[in-house]
Amino acid sequence: MCGCNKLQFVSVVKLKLLYTADFSDCMALSHARWDDSSSAMAMAGSIRLFSENFPTIPDEIRLFLYNFPQVEFRFTNCFNLDQEALLQQRSEFFRSMVLSGEEVPSYFTHRTTEISLTNIPLLHTSMSQQFFKFRACAVVSSTEDYNGVQIHVNCQFRGRFGNSIDSFGDQAYFSTVTKDSHLLIFECRILLPKDNAPIAQVNYDHVDMQIHLSTSVFNNWNIHTFKFKGWGIRLLKECSLPQNQLECGGTDVVTQSSKRMRIK
Repeated sequence: MCGCNKLQFVSVVKLKLLYTADFSDCMALSHARWDDSSSAMAMAGSIRLFSENFPTIPDEIRLFLYNFPQVEFRFTNCFNLDQEALLQQRSEFFRSMVLSGEEVPSYFTHRTTEISLTNIPLLHTSMSQQFFKFRACAVVSSTEDYNGVQIHVNCQFRGRFGNSIDSFGDQAYFSTVTKDSHLLIFECRILLPKDNAPIAQVNYDHVDMQIHLSTSVFNNWNIHTFKFKGWGIRLLKECSLPQNQLECGGTDVVTQSSKRMRIK
């Protein structure tokens, strides 16, 4: 569907096993929709059916099949697209998205031009759920026609008494095919310990995050370079389908923090 100049609106709510949707260079595209609850339930049912057909799958993998986002969207050079409305949609099966842009959108409530974000207040229920969830956006400027970018985020949960615990998110992979500036947006879901009682008892009230970016090779292409321009995150509230909603961790905050984070 990429390059269709007549496309003005797109809805993917009826597709059950969508993996990638590329709408790049659709100049007239102004709105995109994927948050229909019936679609989310249909996709959830398909994933659960797959899992049930393979009863020997370990519980940890089964848990990620039920909870890990599935779909990658690309909207590069869609200059008429309402990005704010796009980002506000529910995200149960959103995995990653590539947009054109020069800076982190204000939708991401914690933003910085450095690699570390510190003192992010935790949502009231953040540490009592199976997953710690947030949406992240990294801004990179490509200096070559093709770039492979690999991203992961480290989290350090901290308490008021100096206690801390480290967690590491899964890696996200992106490719860009133009020399423009891109917004690389992805969902991160960090599996918390099964027994959350000790975590709740030590009163973790904020989290420090550090982003790591590196070049990645796809299909034996040569490694090229990119420039990191900044990043931001928005915390997500844990909810069940189909009512999951986005929650932010507070009012908009632009964080100026150091490039190095000390991990205990």
